[in-house]
Amino acid sequence: MIRTCLALIVAASAAPAFALDGCATGQRVALPGGAIGTIMAEVSGMCLVEQESDRNVVMFNPSELTLSDTAPPPMDIRSITPGTYACNVMGTAGTVLTVDVMENGQYGVDGTTGAFVVDDPLSFHFDAGPLGGIYGSGQNKMLMFSDRAGQSLVCGK
Repeated sequence: MIRTCLALIVAASAAPAFALDGCATGQRVALPGGAIGTIMAEVSGMCLVEQESDRNVVMFNPSELTLSDTAPPPMDIRSITPGTYACNVMGTAGTVLTVDVMENGQYGVDGTTGAFVVDDPLSFHFDAGPLGGIYGSGQNKMLMFSDRAGQSLVCGK
């Protein structure tokens, strides 16, 4: 009897706290290993989850997932992080410009650097350098602006 009770306690404690019993689209969840993701859909009783770190979509059994209490990542200009952004003309494929976003309000294009300034939660302008004087917006991990030729560019990592 005592052995059976101990076995039940051990089995119950092995299950993750707040384990899911279904897939609610849009729910933020913690994945096995601690990564965070968002449930995109349910397919045959399994949850399709988009991982925040790399945007890959992976399938999980709901019992493998737990509710996440972390704040969602910023979707405004704060979502623009240092790195290389490939830009294409809106509605087309193919990179026409590469912008390297650096720390401390710096950017680079073709080896030439300049400064950019965040104006408000959604907009910025290139203050100096090869894109100096151009205004744009930054949200959902993308930069958007028009080049000197008037082409609307969308840039993402």
